[in-house]
Amino acid sequence: MASPQSVASYFAYSVRWDTSLTLSAFTILYYDYAMTFLSEVEYYWIPATPSLSFFLFVVNRYIGVLGPIPVFFEYFSELSERRYVSIRTDRYQ
Repeated sequence: MASPQSVASYFAYSVRWDTSLTLSAFTILYYDYAMTFLSEVEYYWIPATPSLSFFLFVVNRYIGVLGPIPVFFEYFSELSERRYVSIRTDRYQ
């Protein structure tokens, strides 16, 4: 049986790896968006012809950009347990 200290150490190590991999995925995602933004403006925003393909492109592109924001806050914000419990209980009263 493993000691509690070694289990805690392994858990901390795993959390660090998970956080690092998540941060690298966010970095790649937003770097890709930054690199292709000028092409997006040139091909989709300057002609500005509303069509089904334009609408689908915008929805697909910006849900992909805005969707990971809650995940980012989940991984990298410091929300204390007391504050979290007060938020949860205030919502249902």
